[in-house]
Amino acid sequence: MKKFTDNYFSETLGVTQTESKYLSNMFKFESIDKNIRLVEEGTKWDRVYFISTGLLRFYYTTTGGKEFNKGFFKEKDFIWPITPSARIEPSLFSIESLSQSDLWSVSFRDFQHTLKSYGVWEKFALPYAENLADQKFKREYDFLVKNAQSRYDGLILKLGKLVDRIPDYHLASYLGITNVALSRIKKRKLISNII
Repeated sequence: MKKFTDNYFSETLGVTQTESKYLSNMFKFESIDKNIRLVEEGTKWDRVYFISTGLLRFYYTTTGGKEFNKGFFKEKDFIWPITPSARIEPSLFSIESLSQSDLWSVSFRDFQHTLKSYGVWEKFALPYAENLADQKFKREYDFLVKNAQSRYDGLILKLGKLVDRIPDYHLASYLGITNVALSRIKKRKLISNII
């Protein structure tokens, strides 16, 4: 199987072909089934993942066992513990596969060390940190200002057809509404598309 990163790092970070190949070879392939937890709340998240195929979710669990989805990640997404606290403290959330998924993974520490030695850690990390902050601000705005219908419409714009691969109860949790409310929103949308 061809490494996903054969040219990725040389094209995006400007490292040499040799350095890019070295980085590529650090990643190991793994195929996981649906409903497999990659990170368990309360454990240390110490890996970088590239999603080749599949769908993952990040979610919080209350002490009563209720789950709240915080995000969905799909093919061609890198996920890694972006904030320093996420690297050293037990994870506040879990990461689980929503479908069979093919991933490439590497130790975060080894990955970061290698990128730092090539002088490109900031070039790799900064766009992800900026994107995370941007997503947080937009999600906060959506919850404070928009109604459920508008949040659902925004999610469709953001995720496109991916929404069809996510079970409704996970979508409802992410949107902060009940399954019944989501069902009504989808029904109204379907009717408005017919008219």
